[in-house]
Amino acid sequence: MIYLFDWGNTLMKVEPHEKGPMYLWKNPMLCEHAGVILERLSRTHRCCLATNAEDSDASDIRKALERAGIADYITTIFCYRNLGLKKPDPAFFKAICTALSCLPENLIMVGDDPVNDYAWARENGAWALLYDPLGRFHDKGFDSISDLMELCPA
Repeated sequence: MIYLFDWGNTLMKVEPHEKGPMYLWKNPMLCEHAGVILERLSRTHRCCLATNAEDSDASDIRKALERAGIADYITTIFCYRNLGLKKPDPAFFKAICTALSCLPENLIMVGDDPVNDYAWARENGAWALLYDPLGRFHDKGFDSISDLMELCPA
């Protein structure tokens, strides 16, 4: 199984007052348990990132991941600035499967957006988990987690 993570508000917190590439932000911060879960999952699974971020290309994103201490756990970054595609475009999903040489059913998307992460993955034949730490979509029919630790319990 290959884990495909959203970036903003799934692995790293988006600060509305900050502008430009995240690696230039004053204090880029991880979402709760992101570092721990990536370290655990990366021991046995490939972990990748898929983001619609417009201010950063893959190199900029890698720099932000490095500042946060999680770059070593993310093998491949798929982003709008490099592919010219955004979630929920099926072509973005196809580009990921092609680059990773995998079938959709070998991917599990973890992200905080019901449309751009969860529905996009499911509609393209992948597994999906909605990361919903605030419980905004509780009882809405999504396969969801409220804590990233649920991906790999100790």
